[in-house]
Amino acid sequence: MIVFVKFLGYFSQITGKREEKVSLDRGATVEVLLNSLAKKYGKRFEEALSSRAFRSAVILVNGEQVDVSRKLNHGDRIVISFPMGGG
Repeated sequence: MIVFVKFLGYFSQITGKREEKVSLDRGATVEVLLNSLAKKYGKRFEEALSSRAFRSAVILVNGEQVDVSRKLNHGDRIVISFPMGGG
């Protein structure tokens, strides 16, 4: 299946991309997606995922905030970002 990933903020800096099309096995979860991306983008991406700050990361699937156990479907749109501050 194909999903579409949008990287915002720090994740965009790590990957050098804003968006990417990713092929996954049917029934894959957000966790599987993140592990696949960590293998592709290496240590900085992996460190961002394992950091304490990642617990506050925002993962959206089709506009809904989810956790890593969420199963993905063909055509899902995923956004990965740390919360944005402002003032």
